[in-house]
Amino acid sequence: MTYPQLGKNASNLLTALTDLINLIFKGEIPKILLPIFFGASLCALKRKDGGVRPIAIGNTLRRLTFKIYNTGLVSNAIQYFLPLQFGVGVKGGAEGTFHSLRSFLKENMGSDNAVLKIDFKNAFNLVDRKCLLDVIAEKFPDAFLIIFQAYGTPLFLFFGCNTILSQKGVGQQDPLGPLLFNLIIHPLISLAGSTGF
Repeated sequence: MTYPQLGKNASNLLTALTDLINLIFKGEIPKILLPIFFGASLCALKRKDGGVRPIAIGNTLRRLTFKIYNTGLVSNAIQYFLPLQFGVGVKGGAEGTFHSLRSFLKENMGSDNAVLKIDFKNAFNLVDRKCLLDVIAEKFPDAFLIIFQAYGTPLFLFFGCNTILSQKGVGQQDPLGPLLFNLIIHPLISLAGSTGF
């Protein structure tokens, strides 16, 4: 496909970019390139407590591709998540949940009803990738090849002259990260919902 209205150079760039994105969508990035293409550069920021917070800065083309892919995947995942999760794909979902919770607490003041809030420490970094890929294969098989490229092999994290292997978790720079994390915790939420929590 060409885009003559953009001029030759811009048209060639857009055509090449489209071809690359389609290659990623099909899961056809050569295996030897996966740890680099889906890896990231690390930047160490100082925390107030004196510790270090590593920030991963991933490949722009990977983020662009996953952002595009995320749109379609989220629309399919919404039906899987509802009515228990509102954090992915639901416009104003978090705000709506907050207001519903506030109303619930106000209406049930002094009753035996309770609210349980769970916060996972370092949650995205602790996701088991094999478990994630199993869930994707079962629930969203059409997405397996593209997700497998990013999480089916250890990835390279570059920090100065050092290379660290990333073998666990979903990338903090990954537009699919929130959706993938929610896929992992959904069975837990479903279990809590079915037991009346």
